[in-house]
Amino acid sequence: MVKSGSLLIANPAHAQPYNDEAVVIITESTPETTVGLRLNLKEKRPLEEIVRPEYINTFPASGVYISGPHTPGALICFHSNEWFSRNTMPITSSWSISSDEVMLEKLSMQDYPNYFKLCLGFTIWDTKELAADLKSKASSWVCLQNPSDSLITSSSSKMWNRAIKEVTHEAVESYM
Repeated sequence: MVKSGSLLIANPAHAQPYNDEAVVIITESTPETTVGLRLNLKEKRPLEEIVRPEYINTFPASGVYISGPHTPGALICFHSNEWFSRNTMPITSSWSISSDEVMLEKLSMQDYPNYFKLCLGFTIWDTKELAADLKSKASSWVCLQNPSDSLITSSSSKMWNRAIKEVTHEAVESYM
């Protein structure tokens, strides 16, 4: 089972077209389902089409990311864990997710976490199917168990390349 906080990185040789250069952080893993947020696909729509009008003028200009096809209207804040809202779920000792009205109010009042990304939707897998895919020689994904904070906070345009370097380094280290 892939643990929370791990990254799934699109396999350069076998990624599906939608997942080309995808980097997904796993937010929850149970025996039935594995849930994650894609961190590097920027939403092209203007913020006005995503966030309610009362938040537009004071909302952070950080942009929004398309994190998956499931519940595409759900706005989730992926953030450093020193910040919290009414509905905050820790992922690791460094990272959490929040999704509620209080989160929006806090952000609109410029009460920001040290690091955050606003994400739309989730990516969800059947845990057994994902495990089988990861064991396959033609897997769509490569798993990085312990990504660095600098990788997670890197720019969306550089994240996949950095992730490939980090997972390669982790694989080499495991053989030595």
